[in-house]
Amino acid sequence: MAPVAALIEPLVVGVSHRSATAALRDRLYLEPAAVPAFLARMRRAGLAPGMVLSTCDRTELTLIEDGRGGLADRAIDLLAEQAGMAPAGVVAEAYRLAGDQALRHVFAVAGSLDSPVIGEPQILGQLKLAHRQAARRSSRPPMSPPSGSAARRRSPNGRCRWPPPPSSSPATSMAISPAARPFCSAAARWAR
Repeated sequence: MAPVAALIEPLVVGVSHRSATAALRDRLYLEPAAVPAFLARMRRAGLAPGMVLSTCDRTELTLIEDGRGGLADRAIDLLAEQAGMAPAGVVAEAYRLAGDQALRHVFAVAGSLDSPVIGEPQILGQLKLAHRQAARRSSRPPMSPPSGSAARRRSPNGRCRWPPPPSSSPATSMAISPAARPFCSAAARWAR
């Protein structure tokens, strides 16, 4: 019998204006020049592939949970190290979102629905920059399926294939829910 593949799902660990005090957010804020060194620390802590989004309103790590466990705890430890405090102090104000909750959160942040000023345009640019910085330092960009997977294939016009080609598995058909289909091509363009 073949081994069962590990569950792979998105994970977001961090703090924002909704969960943390301004004092903690200030301690976690990363200047743009400090991001590459922080990404290297993430890699050493086993938090790769992943990206860090650090703004005045939030610092969060977007990661891929691969079933080995302990990823959220390592992320909290790294954030606590950055803040110069014990992990318990960060845990009290941090959030951990996994699976669908993590994806909804990433889209809410990108759409400026989780900002103090709904609709402010800067956050999407900041998120795209965070993704590019992480992609430059990783063999696989964060929040991307393994290369060659059916979810990553695109049609000749550069858009996601929907419906999936007949040769793909039934699981691929269910990978993109009907509600998410309109976002497929936009997400593919954004991730480039």
